[in-house]
Amino acid sequence: MTPPPSPGRRPTMRDVAQEAGVSTALVSIVVRGAVGASEATRGRVLDAAQRIGYVRDERARLLRARRSMDIGVCFETQQPFHHKLLDVMYAAVVSTEHSIVLSAVTPSRGEGAALHDLVAYRCGAIISLGSRLPSQELSEVASGIPLVVANRSMGQELDWVSSDDEQGIALAVEHLVELGHRDVVFATSAGAAGADERNEGFTAAAEKSGAIGEIVEGGSTEVSGAELAVALLERDELPSGVIAFNDRSALGMLDVFVRRGVRVPHDISVVGYDDSEIAGRSYVQLTTIAQDTQAMGQAAVELAVSRIVDEFEGGVRPREVGLAPGASETSFPRRSPEVSSLRIPTTLVVRMTTGPPRSV
Repeated sequence: MTPPPSPGRRPTMRDVAQEAGVSTALVSIVVRGAVGASEATRGRVLDAAQRIGYVRDERARLLRARRSMDIGVCFETQQPFHHKLLDVMYAAVVSTEHSIVLSAVTPSRGEGAALHDLVAYRCGAIISLGSRLPSQELSEVASGIPLVVANRSMGQELDWVSSDDEQGIALAVEHLVELGHRDVVFATSAGAAGADERNEGFTAAAEKSGAIGEIVEGGSTEVSGAELAVALLERDELPSGVIAFNDRSALGMLDVFVRRGVRVPHDISVVGYDDSEIAGRSYVQLTTIAQDTQAMGQAAVELAVSRIVDEFEGGVRPREVGLAPGASETSFPRRSPEVSSLRIPTTLVVRMTTGPPRSV
């Protein structure tokens, strides 16, 4: 049983959630009498509330009625991976009092402008997908509104949920090395979310395996991937394996290789990152690293909802939250009294663009 709240502190929804073993969002549903909770769960939550002496704060309810319960999401229109996350997030707010408000980053509209619009809309919390801004600037733009960064690790500076990018790149390197590759190139994307972690993961994995590893700029679009492929073909010797920063860059490389008569994977193996929808198509069959969009999107929403509840109820913020029951076997380990973080494992998806090197 969860220890009772400290003497003199009023029990909150978070205390009830911990006592009942459910998410804060689910407690909110039960307390409001909204749909979305089974009778058994409803009974368990109400029993837990009675045990610890929780009483709904009507002042908080009135405050909530005057403030937005919307969750603002800042995303890039040109990133298919963000579209997959959005789909998960919309599903995560079904049967809750929360709605998703979108603000897009486009080639002509920067991330700062997109975030400012969400602040002006008075969102209850903001989720920024793959933010490229420094943490200090993110905090300043949010202007005190709870902010969660998804698809990028932020250390102990801001709440964040991200894939384990070092592990993901290591899986790609290990796969190529197991096939017999010894000269492997990683096409990074400077400044992109996850780039530093992937660079470090690649260097460590290459050194551990004894492979000759090289990091070059490959960007995160089809155009930049194609440009890198042309540059690689101009070398005296083509590397036997290349890992792209994402699937889009990998597709640009594949297009050039096919047009130039380079056989994939006989002449060169190509690995992508993201496991986007196009990667599995019959005419592509790209080997890639899959990120768990379900776990990431669900966790980001759960954390944002938890922060909204914290804001409305006030009091101490333990900065620790779990996922809805059955959503994922993950939880937020406490990194500091003020920040929650979650790093989600990745998986290798082997298809037709990787095989033994030419010399094997």
